[in-house]
Amino acid sequence: MTLEGGMKIVKYLLFVFNFLFWISGLILIIIGAVVQSKVGGSRELGHNVGSGAPILLIIVGSVIFIVAFFGCCGAVRESRCMLGTFIGLLVIILIVEIAAAIAALVYKDKVKGLVDVQLKKSLKTYPKQNKKMIDDLQQNMQCCGAAGYKDYEDLPEWLTKNDVPKSCCLDLTSNSTCNEGVIQKPLSVAEKSVYTRVKSL
Repeated sequence: MTLEGGMKIVKYLLFVFNFLFWISGLILIIIGAVVQSKVGGSRELGHNVGSGAPILLIIVGSVIFIVAFFGCCGAVRESRCMLGTFIGLLVIILIVEIAAAIAALVYKDKVKGLVDVQLKKSLKTYPKQNKKMIDDLQQNMQCCGAAGYKDYEDLPEWLTKNDVPKSCCLDLTSNSTCNEGVIQKPLSVAEKSVYTRVKSL
């Protein structure tokens, strides 16, 4: 009787754990979709920069969603087949996570460098080309340039005016001159009117 009661507790604990797992998968899918809608325009940079992370979130969320489904159903129905599938999928996920962690460490600097290079290339043709994409990216990512607002110092079109694009402004509604003369301002002054650091996702 005690053993049977203990098995029931394990059964319901497994169900609750996998239900929470299922919810987390759903949340990852939603976050990935939202982020993709915000930075999806960055694929115009030529190397799909910025679109990989949200797509990965959606894929990982979907996998978690499916795995948790097998875990929940297997626990409730006490199905050996579904529980076996659940355990097998967990092992695969563990292997993939280890491989992904190693790849992230190895290629972290390379990916960051690729992003910087592509953004700087796009800035050289701004605002004649990619204007909407750059403006949306700077507002959504809360940044100004690839590495900072001083990037515009290297672009003749902006240096002559000492300005940065209005999409760099912290508040586009209350101050229409927030972007003027920013290039020559020190960081302590510039950060009061424009974005000076990239927002982490």
